[in-house]
Order: sequence, then structure tokens, then C-alpha cells
Amino acid sequence: MITGDHPVTAARIAGDLGLSEPGDTAVTGAQLDELDDAGLRAVTASMSVYARVSQHNKLQIIDALQAQGNVVAMTGDGVNDAPALKSADIGVAMGNTGTEVTKEASKMILGDDNFATIVSAVRQGRVISDNIEKFLRYLLSSNMREVFTVFLGVAFAGAMGLAGAGGEAVALPLLATQILWINLITDSGPALARGVDPEIGDVMARTPRKMTDRILGRRMWVGILSVGLVMGVASLATIDIFLPAAATPWMWLEPPGSPPWSWHSCSTPSTRVRI
Repeated sequence: MITGDHPVTAARIAGDLGLSEPGDTAVTGAQLDELDDAGLRAVTASMSVYARVSQHNKLQIIDALQAQGNVVAMTGDGVNDAPALKSADIGVAMGNTGTEVTKEASKMILGDDNFATIVSAVRQGRVISDNIEKFLRYLLSSNMREVFTVFLGVAFAGAMGLAGAGGEAVALPLLATQILWINLITDSGPALARGVDPEIGDVMARTPRKMTDRILGRRMWVGILSVGLVMGVASLATIDIFLPAAATPWMWLEPPGSPPWSWHSCSTPSTRVRI
């Protein structure tokens, strides 16, 4: 809490609100002016209430918090709050009582001037972030399944009986139309459903993400590749068990130097479709 009121008043209000412990004092702007950068970082890491502060002191507090890797949100309504709102990572202006200068300097405006709205916005933002991760995880895992199915099917075509005579041609495990059908039917609907999932658990109980955290981080990529590999191997195993090569229509990959492509209807590997 940063205020221009008397330190005793600020400490009493902060104690009533639960921002500080009973008996704690507020740090004044004059005390902040006497500190160097290291002292400012130490004070802002332990103190929560500041009184008799100026515009410069607000910027000092914000800079010290940001130097410690914190994401700083600053609220304000007056003209003197505009520089601090501009410097903060998220400047929040009051929509009803705030000045136009403050609104222009901020990144978010509270239409009802209610701080509880900030909590609701953070909660909804975390739910949206979770749904984006679910959407990407499902969609990319499904696409990696197709990649692994085609790649491993071609790489191990001989062992699976998907190679032609002499190994000069290789059958594709999935045709282009089959891949389009998978993307259209089995990917789109479930992925969109994951994008509108309701809140699961209490998202506000989690600590904030770091500024350096990425949605597609290392952990997610490991999960995507692992799930895609498992599904790809399972798809190839299903093809090998239930669809014998002698009774399965395939599209063959001809080696370089083959005659120009032509289409034929095929029911056995002896009839090849050149692409």
C-alpha cells in the first residue's frame, strides 16, 4: 500500500486490512530517499506499507520490485500516479474516479473502481492460459502422431511388409486424404472443446508464473513428443496386425527416375500409384 497519508494512519489502515501485522510501521518517502539501490531492494522485499511518498518514491518502489524479478501492478486515479502506472508492468486506472491522464498511461481500466475486479480478471486470465496449454498439447500431440506414423512406417517399411519388390518402392501408412480426415474430424472438435474448459481446481492458489516461463516449454514438448510417439507406434501396430499388406490399398513412393506419375485404382501392392 502506497499512500500520501501520515505513517500512523497508513499503518493502522494496513493492519485493519491484513496487509501488515499489528505494530508494524510504515516506511516514509524521506526514508526511501536515503537508501541506495541495494537498500531499496531490501526494504521492498520485506515492507508492504509506504506513507508520505512522492511521485519519485513510487517509481523507486516499482524499479526495486522489478529488479527482483517481480511483475508489478500499480493502481492509481490521480495525475501524479500516471508516471508510476506507465512504469509498472500492469498499470491499473480507476474508470469512474480516474483522470484521463491516468487512463491513458494505464494498461487496464477498472470500470467499477472495485479492486475485486482485478482478482476476477487474474482468475479468468489463468483459466484462459490453462485452456491454451490444453489446446496446444492436444493438437500438437495429435499432429506428432501423424508425423511418427508416416516416418516410422516408411523407415520400417521392410519389417512391416510395406516395401515393394526389391525395396524400390515404399507404401505410405497414411494417405493425404486420411490425414485431412483425421485433422478435420478427430482433431478440431476435441481441441476446440479443450479451449473452453471451465476452471479446474483453484487457479488462484498457484504462485504467479515467471516472466521467463513459456507456454511451449521443455516439459510440454517432452509430453507432446512422448504421447505422439506412443500413438504413432500404436497406429502402426494396428495397421500391421489388422490390415495385411496383400489386402490393403496403398500409395507407393517411387524412387527417383521413375516414369511420370499416373493414377490407378489399386487393391494389392502389385498395382502402384506413382506420385
